[in-house]
Amino acid sequence: MFSKFIEVINSDQGRLFKESKVKEFGTQVPSFVKLLNRTYSPEYVYGIKKVEQTRVGTKTVADVWDQVETILDRLTSRTVTGNAARTEVENLLNILSADEAQVIINLLKGDLRCGISVATINKMFPDTIPEYPYMRCSLMKGSNIDKFDWAAGVFSQEKADGMFANIYLYPDLITKITSRNGTLFANTEFKDLIHEFVNVADEGYCYHGELLVLEDGKVLARELGNGVLNSVLKGGCFEKNQKPFYMVWDRVPLKDAVSGGKCKTPYKDRFDAIKNIKGTFVDVIPTKVVYSLKEAYEHYVELTSRNIEGTVIKNPKAIWEDKTSKDQIKLKIEAEVDLIVRGFNPGNGKNAHLFGSIAAESSCGRLRVNVSGISDKDRERINGERDEWIDKKIITVRANSIMESNDVAALFLPRLVEERLDKTEADDFEKIKQVFEEAKQGVGA
Repeated sequence: MFSKFIEVINSDQGRLFKESKVKEFGTQVPSFVKLLNRTYSPEYVYGIKKVEQTRVGTKTVADVWDQVETILDRLTSRTVTGNAARTEVENLLNILSADEAQVIINLLKGDLRCGISVATINKMFPDTIPEYPYMRCSLMKGSNIDKFDWAAGVFSQEKADGMFANIYLYPDLITKITSRNGTLFANTEFKDLIHEFVNVADEGYCYHGELLVLEDGKVLARELGNGVLNSVLKGGCFEKNQKPFYMVWDRVPLKDAVSGGKCKTPYKDRFDAIKNIKGTFVDVIPTKVVYSLKEAYEHYVELTSRNIEGTVIKNPKAIWEDKTSKDQIKLKIEAEVDLIVRGFNPGNGKNAHLFGSIAAESSCGRLRVNVSGISDKDRERINGERDEWIDKKIITVRANSIMESNDVAALFLPRLVEERLDKTEADDFEKIKQVFEEAKQGVGA
């Protein structure tokens, strides 16, 4: 039955047609709406990567919907995992017709393959798929920066290099952890964090923060840590020497933490309520109060010089809304400088036979960087022209700040922009510092 519904919905790519058929079929068979919810809701993570029907039955999904929901609940709660989980699902598939079995296989993959979206489903059947709120940062342009009361102080916070996550702490200490889009993390993998969190945080709130991964007690780099977290989201497990760590920066009442929600409590008061949250697996995001935009940039430079991604500045008077906030600003400086090529660093993987990055420096040698951001096409071409580049070619490099030291300075996130055929001399270190100072003034204008 459901396979026929899906076939009809997929037969016409028009939006209005799809909406009308979703409404028609969902009204006709209410369990079809439940099927849509079980497929597209980010709260459900089943942890089944591959399963197949080994014999063909005659039942439809609608015929055995109660059984389907029971098995899905067991998968989501991880009551059953691994081979046992696959066996339960295969037993279910084997009582279904081939087309109906494919519906369940697609459900487990999160897409019924009929070209419908969450917006379409919720338009026809409101609130079928949860939509999770998120307050995004704005950039300087278009923000409320000119309205900030710098004399009273503004929050400058480290931009944590991990994965955004909400922690919902309900009455009776019921807890759930979700990703930005609402995908549910399995509580079994966060037992230590949850046990600690419920003892240091107040119930009745949704907390916002960043998940990091500790390995042997040290924070993993973003690409490694987020890889682990993505694996856990899909039903995987932390290794024995790995633990999740949560950096919290905000909280709003559960009643406000909904799609389109708003909390009018000023950020200063919200932050005061969380600033003492601290433990082995949870801490408050590092925060500094600054009294001018110049101080905010100095804090940004200080953090990026330690290879921290950057900062977010926040108006203490800001309310919380499910939208892009003009009162919390992702501080970002970009400047372009001209450097001379001094060599090429070895590549690995697909670039093992080419090079990894370009070694470049200022004309005085006071600043040296390894430049990335090179397209595959340019990498092939440049590799064949090495002799024309080393000690000869001037390149424009875009970066986010200078990382100074007593020895040799560097740039934060240097990326190749272009080769300068019209220049024969690189910028010296004093010119580079001037370029970045002017970039700060330009962004803050």
